[in-house]
Amino acid sequence: MNIIDTQQSKLYLDVSELIHRDAKSGIQRVVKNILFELSQNKNLKYSVDTIYALKNKTGYFKTNYFQNYSVIDSINYPIISDEDNLVDFQPGDVFFGLDFQPEVIPFQKKYLQEIQRRGVRVVFVIYDILSITMPQFFPDGAKENFEKWLTTVLEVADEIICISEDVAKECTEWIKSYRIDASREIIVHSWNLGSDFSNHKQNVSLCIKNIEKLECKNRINFLSVGTIEPRKGHAQILDAFETLWEKGFEYNLIFVGKVGWNTGNLIDRFKSHQHKNIYFFWFESLSDEHLYEIYSKANCLIAASYGEGYGLPIIEAANRGIPIICRDIPVFREVAGKFAFYTNATDEKIFAEDIQTWVKLFKSNHLPDTSKIELITWNESANLLTAKLNFASGVVDN
Repeated sequence: MNIIDTQQSKLYLDVSELIHRDAKSGIQRVVKNILFELSQNKNLKYSVDTIYALKNKTGYFKTNYFQNYSVIDSINYPIISDEDNLVDFQPGDVFFGLDFQPEVIPFQKKYLQEIQRRGVRVVFVIYDILSITMPQFFPDGAKENFEKWLTTVLEVADEIICISEDVAKECTEWIKSYRIDASREIIVHSWNLGSDFSNHKQNVSLCIKNIEKLECKNRINFLSVGTIEPRKGHAQILDAFETLWEKGFEYNLIFVGKVGWNTGNLIDRFKSHQHKNIYFFWFESLSDEHLYEIYSKANCLIAASYGEGYGLPIIEAANRGIPIICRDIPVFREVAGKFAFYTNATDEKIFAEDIQTWVKLFKSNHLPDTSKIELITWNESANLLTAKLNFASGVVDN
């Protein structure tokens, strides 16, 4: 592999997970949108490059695959080549850990410490620390692996940028409990995410199997977006709707999300459900364009997670004016404020009752107005991010 000579300060965006696959998760949507906005802004007064590292080779390599958002869904992953150039970091450069790859960072620890000593600023995004605070919702070993990643970040980073004030608070508390070099001060910021789908084809009819069944005007379409994993509350949502279907209510329930972990029995329920593709729909591994199309069919977003770093579907739904049912957790209060319908349901019966209450408010036009949720575009989010990185003077709206 070749070495690049850099003549000016650069912002290097780490995409060490996306180089292997588009995980089609909330994190990956953030990564792709920020990549797009920074690559499309021709008025920046600094250079932006995408880089990656591996867990068996020291150093970071440059990749040019992510300069055009529209091609990401068609990339044949992984996209690693022996011809990729090894980056020669220079003083004044910024390494920005935009992606989340828990195995690579611990392997690259000494390398990151070395470039930091040479005058490179090292900054990481932290999306959440839920595998530490809610280990019961994650696979065995997840807590230990994440702690290894997070402790490495704390030992190499100059700054941490969290995707919500709630995550920043949790990180700050955890940092206090973790012994690091007292001479090293880690700055912790929070940062607002974008909500628009401006980078995708809009108002275009896309071929999604069974989507025409969501267009029955006599039915309310309830949508939940997120990886199928215990923390997201899918089981309780489905239980609640089964209660309602048994009573004769003809509501549609739509899940969009790939299979996660510890959900074997739940996935079996999905596949064999008596109302599958009648009242119950599951769309797995959709492109972002297809996700946009699904949002256009929704009458309500259900965000039933027991814990989140942010809640990207909430602001995506609000951007479309879709009413929202949220579990009453601090980060959802931070994101949606008083403009969502909140539930504290502890079982499916209470959840079903809350859904019925929501329906009454929906039909009488007395729901909280999601259009009042404070939203920003991904372009604005990218500008806020570069401001956090002290590049604000070089950022100009497109």
